Amino acid sequence: MNFPVVFFGFVLTLSSSFGQTHFISLFNESWRAEFGLSHGEIGALYSAATLCSAACLIYLGKLIDSIDLRLYTCVVMLGLGGAAWLMTGADSLLLLGISFFLLRLTGQGLSGHVGLTTVSRYAEQRRGMSLSICGLGFSVGESVMPAAIALLLGWLSWRQVWQGVALVEVLVALLLAMWLLQRFYPVKESGQTGAKGETADSGWRRGQVLRDSGFWLMAPAMFAPSMFITAFFFHQQSLADFKGIEFPFWAATIVGYSVSSFALSLAGGAAVDRWGAKRIVSLMLLPLLASCWMVGTDLPWVSLLFFGLMGATQGLYVPASGVLWVELYGTRHIGAIRALIHACMVFSSALGPVSFGLLLDAGVGWSGLLWISMIWIVIASLMLLAGLKKAGMTAVKASPAQI
Repeated sequence: MNFPVVFFGFVLTLSSSFGQTHFISLFNESWRAEFGLSHGEIGALYSAATLCSAACLIYLGKLIDSIDLRLYTCVVMLGLGGAAWLMTGADSLLLLGISFFLLRLTGQGLSGHVGLTTVSRYAEQRRGMSLSICGLGFSVGESVMPAAIALLLGWLSWRQVWQGVALVEVLVALLLAMWLLQRFYPVKESGQTGAKGETADSGWRRGQVLRDSGFWLMAPAMFAPSMFITAFFFHQQSLADFKGIEFPFWAATIVGYSVSSFALSLAGGAAVDRWGAKRIVSLMLLPLLASCWMVGTDLPWVSLLFFGLMGATQGLYVPASGVLWVELYGTRHIGAIRALIHACMVFSSALGPVSFGLLLDAGVGWSGLLWISMIWIVIASLMLLAGLKKAGMTAVKASPAQI
């Protein structure tokens, strides 16, 4: 296992927490109170910013295939620090929206993209376990950030907290990432950095992936975790009220998500290395389906079970999906392909908060939302099984000028 590569990816995925919904949503009520926004209005603003970031990610993400990784990483991390600093001065809906956009683009979008793409490309041995360890940055962020921010907000304003975020990103995370990069980059000549057995011209181009019918059959299932988990986290205070659970206790049980995600990520990585990504991906949504059913019951410790099952799906998703794209499409153009996939994931995460928020504002209760979620997941899972049989079977010839 190439440890400098893996821990570089870990630093980038951990840094992405500053642009992830589980972090941003901690300030939701403060922004609603300061700017006079409803659930649907702040959800719409957040989703619009996320959609714009997804559109930019499709182009900016593929540049990782052609730009020096050191420069690319530096620009992304400085951008994330700058976005956090801009949030400290947000005094209007326009600045709030721009801050959302930049945080989602550089945080959730490009930081995670750099980490996962780098590990997918350079961790040629035990790729599944390498992606699992890289993905633990997401889990650590999800477990540490809520408690830390809740504590800080007890004696600092939300603007001061964002100032601290900007300083940590630039003075700690960026310097650590650049030190790790010196340990492994540059590694090989261009054209030799693909997966074992690939030539300089092998591997699918992004345009070919877009014309692969199997990819589109898999898409609803592959992007379901980001849509539903983002929606549940963004509206978690409303969901806690629905369950009649005090929010401090509810927030404390988020640890179940982190522990489950951590454990299933490591187990999933080992399973992917042994049995292949397709088998693990086919089981990925079952815990999410169970979590939607579970939170609608009156079982004891329901919030802990709910978060634990959601975390299981997220834990399996990182290594299984990361290796799946390499198995199906190769590593030669993995940056461009992952940019497309990451943009689709961000797009789906944008749909979750606004759709849930509008439905809540329209009077559709959480019981109805949970049934809608379960039906979606079942249909998407059936499509996934069909897509896994067809995806990557036939490459459509594409010229070098194509996407």
